[in-house]
Amino acid sequence: MPINVTEIEVGAVYRTETDQLRRVEKVEPDDEGRDRVHYKAKSARIPKRPFDIAHTLDNPPLADSFAEACSHRLSDDEIRQLVVEGVLTRDELNG
Repeated sequence: MPINVTEIEVGAVYRTETDQLRRVEKVEPDDEGRDRVHYKAKSARIPKRPFDIAHTLDNPPLADSFAEACSHRLSDDEIRQLVVEGVLTRDELNG
């Protein structure tokens, strides 16, 4: 089930149904006033892989599309577990 657009928050990490982790870098309006979500992504299945830009810089996804692709925001417990597994690092979560 997708997240609600109102749940999109800069710095938060979301998971997709295909185990992609998405960290929101910024949300900004385009020329038509629609919110665009800039994010970095990585696999939740591969330890030590860094976050990387996962969309074209000139055309980040609309907030609706981003929300539709995300199944949920990671909970603190999920984040702690992914840190233990080496998938996430505290440095990645802080910037």
